[in-house]
Amino acid sequence: MTARFAILIAAAALSSGSGATWGLDLSEQSAREGLPSAPQRPVGQMNAVAEAGESTATEVAFYRWIDQADTGTKIKLRLLWSKTTNSRTIHVDVGDERVILTGVVGTRREKEMAHRTASRMVGVVGVDNRLDVDPDASRVDQGDPLPDKSDPGVFDSWITTRITASLSFDRTIDHALIRVASHSGIATLKGQVPTSMQKRDAGLIAADTAGVERVENDLVVAPRM
Repeated sequence: MTARFAILIAAAALSSGSGATWGLDLSEQSAREGLPSAPQRPVGQMNAVAEAGESTATEVAFYRWIDQADTGTKIKLRLLWSKTTNSRTIHVDVGDERVILTGVVGTRREKEMAHRTASRMVGVVGVDNRLDVDPDASRVDQGDPLPDKSDPGVFDSWITTRITASLSFDRTIDHALIRVASHSGIATLKGQVPTSMQKRDAGLIAADTAGVERVENDLVVAPRM
């Protein structure tokens, strides 16, 4: 395993203790949960949100892995990558297209963000938010280690792949229309989206991603005719 690939999957591995199922084909996972099979997207569709010609074989493998992850895993990943939520104190259970969130969070904003993240996930129709709010809840174990900025290529790639994947998780955003790039903590979004709400929400997701210092939201709103 190369160091670059290890960095790409490090954050995902950190949340494996949550009980989420890893590396399971979506159709198999759906069958186990009694859910209708989730639509299968070709890897190329997710790669379309990255700058054309700049995706590496490692990033393609990462997107393929993301496509195959189950709903609970995707929620845990988004919570892990967020600046707002502590995925290690939030437990995610998924069944019958409903999500149950349990555990302890430090603020009401974190509770609301966890709810929003889960409710907008592809395949989710309802969220039962049982999170308790405790201002003394520790964030010491937040733990999504960023790559060293001394290797700009790896650092930028890591941010780009996390934003790209996070956009693909949100069922209200046409993520295939958005191209993501990153340079020294500055994330840039380009492309055309049909509504100003999608532009705003894409920008918020990018800004909430760990490692992002600023977002250049250059998305153009072009309503469909």
